[in-house]
Amino acid sequence: MTTHKNNISFVFVHIVIFICGSVLMSLEFSGSRVLAPYFGSSIFVWASLISVLLIALACGNYWGGNLADQSPSFTLWGTIIGLSGIFVLIIPLMCGPICRFITHFITDDRIGSLMATCCLFFLPSLLLGMVSPFAIKFSLPNVAIAGNVSGKLYAVSAIGNVFGTLFTAFYLITKLGIFAIFTTLGLILIVTAIAIICSKGTRAHFMFSIALAIISLILAASPAPALVSFKDDVAVRLEKDSFYHHIMIVDFLDKNIRNLHFDRGDQTSISLSGNHESYNSYTNMLHLPLVFAPNFKNALFIGAGGAVVPRNYSNDYPNIDIDLVEIDPIVGKISTDYFFLNPNEHLKLIIADGRRLVQNTDKIYDIVVLDAYFTKSQIPFHLLTKNFFEELHLKISPDGVLAINLGGAVAGKGSTLFLAVYRTLASVFNNLYVFPDINNNILVDLSQSRNIIIIASKSKERFSQQHLSEKMKALSESGIVKISNFDYYAQTLLEINPSSLSKAVLLTDDYAPVEHLMQNH
Repeated sequence: MTTHKNNISFVFVHIVIFICGSVLMSLEFSGSRVLAPYFGSSIFVWASLISVLLIALACGNYWGGNLADQSPSFTLWGTIIGLSGIFVLIIPLMCGPICRFITHFITDDRIGSLMATCCLFFLPSLLLGMVSPFAIKFSLPNVAIAGNVSGKLYAVSAIGNVFGTLFTAFYLITKLGIFAIFTTLGLILIVTAIAIICSKGTRAHFMFSIALAIISLILAASPAPALVSFKDDVAVRLEKDSFYHHIMIVDFLDKNIRNLHFDRGDQTSISLSGNHESYNSYTNMLHLPLVFAPNFKNALFIGAGGAVVPRNYSNDYPNIDIDLVEIDPIVGKISTDYFFLNPNEHLKLIIADGRRLVQNTDKIYDIVVLDAYFTKSQIPFHLLTKNFFEELHLKISPDGVLAINLGGAVAGKGSTLFLAVYRTLASVFNNLYVFPDINNNILVDLSQSRNIIIIASKSKERFSQQHLSEKMKALSESGIVKISNFDYYAQTLLEINPSSLSKAVLLTDDYAPVEHLMQNH
């Protein structure tokens, strides 16, 4: 059966294939954003999305091929595309409830993200997978040119895939809300389906198209439940998708607290009154580098978030030059607009990848603080490798230090990431000092996940706990460090038994299974 006999042009078939290919990849990229608040944006989420998409396409191609041979109807073709549009329009209405239901029963991100992806994206991807076999059927006048026709159609579909990928990743995600993207994709598919169905020109087909349009408009106009729900005493000040995160800023009105969320994790919590102090105790611990480099003249902070620590450094040590590098321009703007960071001649906010800045700068820093997270408790893997630490080592002064804020446990099963980072740092720096955040409880269970401050020093001299306590007390008494009971942190110093490192992973650019190590938390 040819396109001419069915009153539909060869060009139109290619347009439909391009549209469906574009929508399919846009659906996949947008899908990562609705999963992020619940499962993060790790390699597991992307593996789930890609696997479900490929399985759905395989099933769609198989069943679509059978249907195209049995019932090569444009009405059926249009109906399949229309149904895919309906399922896409349903995603904003169902993603929040489905993800909350899954995370309530399943704590493993690998299984949870796979199940959520199947529930939300399998059916629309399956239906879109059925489109190509029909297109080949309609475009094939005889078997002699089957290879030429199918090759061209698959090429057009692939070009659509590329367009959908780039347009969504480079433009749509930062210009439209995720729900608006799904609504737009769904309506594009509906309009395409109606154009195909109406090509038959009969009254029944027009009536069917009208019914399809009404159902679609009802779904598109239906208010979608919030992706992440909060109590009535919480005000959402900002919800936005950047190139790197699903970002939320929420105020807890009864407690006068502002929180910054990346994907599923809390990043920063500050008071909305007074000096806007942090409610996260680890921020005070990030002043520990001064114990090792009291005469520092400059500092580099990798990762902004709410920029509480760089802001405190700027206020407490006003003559120090501070470079704050943040990869996400939206996060950089948030730190100034919502978290009271005030860039000035001594505090520069630089939008760049932290590792790229370290590679390209000629500056030598006395203190470097690595506090970069793209989701809860997870530092980007390329900032935890021996290769990066070697690059950092070259940019730190002889008496300088590197401080890392790491999330995890320091003992037990959940310590695999900490031990890997410790072993990797030890392969580059002469001395390491570990200060777990124990919240004023010396008897705390160290197998529980928490913030861990690791100080990596280039100095060959090893300081005792007593010596550190004396230096902390002196910094406090002199007024240089304005944190009360600063010398208390000397009590939290944890000595790591070398035998515990025997099975620890050495993280390199070639091998850094950070996500898998994180699963043990």
